[in-house]
Amino acid sequence: MGVMQRVARVCLRQLTSVMWLSVVYCPPLPYWSETQFNSTNNDFLSVVTYWCNDGYAFKGYSSKPGNETVLSSMCIASKQWYPAVLDCQCTLRTINQSIC
Repeated sequence: MGVMQRVARVCLRQLTSVMWLSVVYCPPLPYWSETQFNSTNNDFLSVVTYWCNDGYAFKGYSSKPGNETVLSSMCIASKQWYPAVLDCQCTLRTINQSIC
């Protein structure tokens, strides 16, 4: 094996090592006053669990008292939360308008 081939192999190994060591972060978790998160960690493979405060629920989920929905999302390699973090919506209403 020639000198240039050995240099190329070493460079390739170092490049591969650097690629594996690159850090992945997801966007910071949103600050919504009606949502609680168990963590603010946003690095690769971190999992956050979150839920809505009383009077709020995730769209499409039950909002019955005592039936709290807890969701989780993971920071994946594409630098996104998966599944996407959902916002809570007000469930307290009078006849025609939201109380929240």
